[in-house]
Amino acid sequence: MNVWWTAFIWIALALAASLVSVRLALSVALAEILFGVLGGNLLYIQTNEWIHFLAGLGGVLLTFLAGAETDWHVLCSEWKGGICVGNALFLGCAGH
Repeated sequence: MNVWWTAFIWIALALAASLVSVRLALSVALAEILFGVLGGNLLYIQTNEWIHFLAGLGGVLLTFLAGAETDWHVLCSEWKGGICVGNALFLGCAGH
């Protein structure tokens, strides 16, 4: 498949995801992840090294945005619950 055609499909999926997220009042990141998974698995889009690079970059950007959207006032006021949940998740993952 042509590189430009592949790029067009991915950009169209990202645009559709943002439009759907606004319409359904969902997080844009969640809609883009869902559209990316569905597009990659259902449309059988051939991937190359640039797609893998952009996927990794998107993961880093998504992690940054999740941290930027954290409500620090709530996190500081409910720090005991956060510590308990964090420790439970860490121990659950470390146990496997």
